[in-house]
Amino acid sequence: MKHFIGLFAVLFLSSNAFAEGSLEIDNNPLVLVLSDHNQAHVSSCSDFISLRKTGETVKELPGLSDPDYRTAKEALFNCWLQAYTVKNGMTMIGDSAPSLTNILKHFPASAAYLVSDEDMNKVKKNYVGKSIMDISPDLKIDSDRAVSVSSSTGYILDSDISFSSSDGHKLRVIGLVGYSIGGTAAEKSFWRVDDTSAPVWKLTRLDENSPI
Repeated sequence: MKHFIGLFAVLFLSSNAFAEGSLEIDNNPLVLVLSDHNQAHVSSCSDFISLRKTGETVKELPGLSDPDYRTAKEALFNCWLQAYTVKNGMTMIGDSAPSLTNILKHFPASAAYLVSDEDMNKVKKNYVGKSIMDISPDLKIDSDRAVSVSSSTGYILDSDISFSSSDGHKLRVIGLVGYSIGGTAAEKSFWRVDDTSAPVWKLTRLDENSPI
């Protein structure tokens, strides 16, 4: 179990680096390299959203450790999500979340955690219309995580949040963590669920640069 302990340390020990609404690390503003190669310093969600509303997007987050980088990415995304839902008059609703097994059966293969360009190209070529479970049929569910020995990868369903507006517009965002077994490489990705009518769902990947 040591590799899981190491993974959780990398992913979550810095989870308190940002207080709610704050984007400071050790009382210093978060530094962003923008798509136009200029730098910006942001201390709060309002700073970041004001920047986004001018048309700027984030290219890099320089000078951060891996845990702080992951935490910063998630904090920026949460700023974006809050701004998007407020703008569209949306409130959180209590839809029941599916199991991790169902997520892996319905998420497209393109949403899988892949560690090499070779794997990515293989998926694009051979797994169109297939699911994450189709890529790694040996995935075993153990409590809150799924592990594939053949691909040396695992998954954790981190979050599943739904919002609704008064006019019936809905938004569902799923946060899925993919990681390498026995190492510290990991990634948390956020997906908007667009259509669940087919066995393999239609998704859109979201991040801090998504349209507001």
